[in-house]
This record gives sequence, C-alpha cells and structure tokens, in this order.
Amino acid sequence: MPDALPEGKPLRLAQGAPLRVGVAGLGTVGAGVVRLLRANADVIAARAGRPIEVVAVSARDRGLDRGVALDGMAWHD
Repeated sequence: MPDALPEGKPLRLAQGAPLRVGVAGLGTVGAGVVRLLRANADVIAARAGRPIEVVAVSARDRGLDRGVALDGMAWHD
C-alpha cells in the first residue's frame, strides 16, 4: 500500500461501513468497473473514507465468461 496518494495527500484509513453497490451490465465497461474496484480497493477506500464492495450484478446472460470472478454476488434479472 502506498504512503501517499498521487497528489501527495496522505492516505486516510477507511472509517465508515462499506458502501455496497450493484453493477447493471457486465459487458466491457461493467466487468471493467468490477475489476478496477477490486484492484484499487485500498486507494479508493482511502479517498472515499470507506471501502466500496460490489455485492450485486445484473446481466442478460448469467452463463457468459466475463473474465472476472462473480462468486458470492447476488444476481438480479
């Protein structure tokens, strides 16, 4: 975990309860959002003041391989 954000601001520890979000659509953009939120979770939590969790998803076809693990997420039609 880096010592400072790119702008030179010190990192803050995430204090609040997680912000739970759902992603509607798991094409290029939606799957990319899930991937980026996971890959940058520490920096995003420091900037937002709390962690962000993707807990639900929606897509037309549940069976497609989207290149991102969706285990444990709620599916909505």
